[in-house]
Formats: sequence, C-alpha cells, structure tokens
Amino acid sequence: MKLTVVVPTYNEADNIGPMANALLGLALTSLTVIFVDDDSPDGTGRIADELAAEHSGRVSVLHRQGKRGLGRSYVDGFDWALKQGADLIVQMDCDFSHPPQDILKFLKYTDDYDVIVGSRYVEGGRTDENWGRGRWLLSWWANSVYTRLILGCGVK
Repeated sequence: MKLTVVVPTYNEADNIGPMANALLGLALTSLTVIFVDDDSPDGTGRIADELAAEHSGRVSVLHRQGKRGLGRSYVDGFDWALKQGADLIVQMDCDFSHPPQDILKFLKYTDDYDVIVGSRYVEGGRTDENWGRGRWLLSWWANSVYTRLILGCGVK
C-alpha cells in the first residue's frame, strides 16, 4: 500500500529537514513525501531539492511560483500523489503541529474507514502548549464553529 504524505512549505527552512527525517524514520517502506513549496524566499525549496536528491524515490518536490496558499498547496499535492499511484494520502503541516508518529495510529483504521481525521479537539487530542491565545482561538473557531455550525459537517 503506497502512502504519500503531502507537506506544504513556505519559509520552513528550519523545519523541512527534521520533518523529512521524522517521516522517513517511521520505518514505513511504502511511505513517500511530497513537499509543495510556494517559492519560499528563505531557501526552503533548495533544501527540499537536496532532500529529494538524498532520498531519491522517497522524497519529491513540487515547486510553485509565488505564494498560492495552503489550501491550493494541498490540492496540488493530492493531485500529484494520485498521479503517482498513492493508495493513501496524509496531509501534514511542516511546523510539527501534526505529530508525524500519529500516522502509525491512523494506519490501524484504514481498512475500516475511507477518511481519518486527527483532531486537537477530541479525547486524547491537544493543542501545542506554545500556541498563543490568538492561534488557539483561530484553530478552535475553524474546527468548532466554521466546520460544524457553518458548513454543517459533523466531523471532529
């Protein structure tokens, strides 16, 4: 089963190497990573290219011109992953707000569910202790108010 992790990047020069190491360190031989970089001025794209050369066949880079946004990065990354034959796709931020090791927990449920969502707002979930009040409120609002009340989606 081919698993592809889509990781959008913009100015993630400090995180991209550790993220690649954490994902490849999961010891899932079928795991590949696609970094979707929005022309980061801090050299993230160059570092991603170095990682792709170092881990040929397991790490790829999709370079996009300009800052096109997180949502579009995921869509472009998912499209790329599907064209490469991915059976499972995981979306993950490069700032470690999503713990890479949680992928192993989710894989236990792939035979029973088509979509698995990790949430900070369910039993066992938590937000980063370094988040400020503003980031916490934005995340809570997006997950609790926008998703459930405005969109009518019952997913947690």
